[in-house]
Amino acid sequence: MSARTTRLGALLIALLLSIPASALATPDRHVFYNLTSDEAWRAGMALGHATRALEAGYAVTVFLNVRGVYLAQQGFATDRAGGAPDDLRGQLVGLIDAGAEVMLCGMCLRKAGLEMADMLPGTVKVDCARSLAAMSAEDTVVISY
Repeated sequence: MSARTTRLGALLIALLLSIPASALATPDRHVFYNLTSDEAWRAGMALGHATRALEAGYAVTVFLNVRGVYLAQQGFATDRAGGAPDDLRGQLVGLIDAGAEVMLCGMCLRKAGLEMADMLPGTVKVDCARSLAAMSAEDTVVISY
C-alpha cells in the first residue's frame, strides 16, 4: 500500500470520526417515550433522554399517560415532583419548543379530572388509536419510563 493510500485512508477515517451524531441520525428515525409517572427521578430521566435524542437528530414523541399527564399540568404541584417541578416543566417546554411532540392520554386526563385548558401550550390530547399508531410506526423505538 502506498503512502498516499495510507494518508487518504487516515483522512477518511478522521472525517468520519468528526461527523456529529446528529448528522448520522435521520429524521425518519423516531423515538417514542412512554412516560407513566409524575415522580421526579423517573420523569427527569425520561425527559433528559428525550432531549438528548432530539439533539442527536431523532424525531421525538413524549407520551404522557397514567400519572404522567400531571407533568404537563399548568401549576403542577411541587410535592408530586419531589420538589423539582420547575426543572421538569422546563424540560417539557424545552422539548416542545425544540420540535418534540408531547401527547397526552385523553382517557388519563379524564381520570385525573384535567382538561386541555389546564395543560401546557403545545401539548396534544390523543386517543388510543393515535398513540398506538405513533408507537407502532416503522422505524420507531419505544422506551418506557
